[in-house]
Amino acid sequence: MRISFGEVNGNDWERYCQQLLKLKYGDTEGYQEVPDRYGGDLGIEGFTQTGRAFQCYCAEGEPPPKELYESQRDKVTRDISKLLKNETELKRILGDIAIKEWHFLTPRYDSKELIAHCVRKAEEVKLSGKSHIAPDFTILIRTDDDFIPERETYLSAGISRISFDIPQIPEEEVIEWKESHNEYFETLESKLTKIINDIDKRSSQAANMVRNYLLGQNILEDIRRGFPGHYEKIARLKNATERNVEIMSGLDQNNPGELLKNTLSDYQETLYSELNRSLDRSIIMGLGQEAISDWLIRCPLDF
Repeated sequence: MRISFGEVNGNDWERYCQQLLKLKYGDTEGYQEVPDRYGGDLGIEGFTQTGRAFQCYCAEGEPPPKELYESQRDKVTRDISKLLKNETELKRILGDIAIKEWHFLTPRYDSKELIAHCVRKAEEVKLSGKSHIAPDFTILIRTDDDFIPERETYLSAGISRISFDIPQIPEEEVIEWKESHNEYFETLESKLTKIINDIDKRSSQAANMVRNYLLGQNILEDIRRGFPGHYEKIARLKNATERNVEIMSGLDQNNPGELLKNTLSDYQETLYSELNRSLDRSIIMGLGQEAISDWLIRCPLDF
């Protein structure tokens, strides 16, 4: 399944979840992972000393909503059954800890019926009278969006890379932007006259830069929502690079094409290294093209 920064299978998802749980609860609540050969049989894959228990599940592929709901519903049912059936074995692991929250960690869920199913199963658990279950037991559905700071720490360590689909910008949106920002578009075209002599090629390149700008803005918004720490770093790097670009474009106007190429390359490499390679190259390319287009559309990059 696709998660916030790429594709995962069941094993990938479990390993990733274990890292998030250790980051969030390891120091504060004494998180304890339950090894696979035991966890799968007992209905939990980890727990805290404060009574939170966790189970991970990732469906295969990208099932449609109904199929996804049914697989998640059945997984909850099976594992809650194990949670109740294995009271004696769980007491050996939990000691005096009573489970008050059972967290179902899954990449996404698309149906309110899964929430309703979890409410029903939680009532069954509370009525079971099991000694390892707290009277106020509840089931909570979680995705990695509930672990945003931990997700960013995980990615910043270089363990994985942010990678997501980048929808293309339709031609109508480019035309609409040009019409509503005519002054900016004329500024962009006038700058490109110093690099591209052919009128048709220059017009095409200007349209491409508008498209790259809009595409990059969408990428930035996705990063802002899902990875705010990364977004802040990118914003700081872009602002710092912009100040440098203003100086360099004023000092060297002999070869604007070369300046443009070097600026793009340097900025992309800076992003890649400063963010510890946690952004996929396709994302880096989009951010670099957005920055160059933005600087040309406004005034920082001039020659």
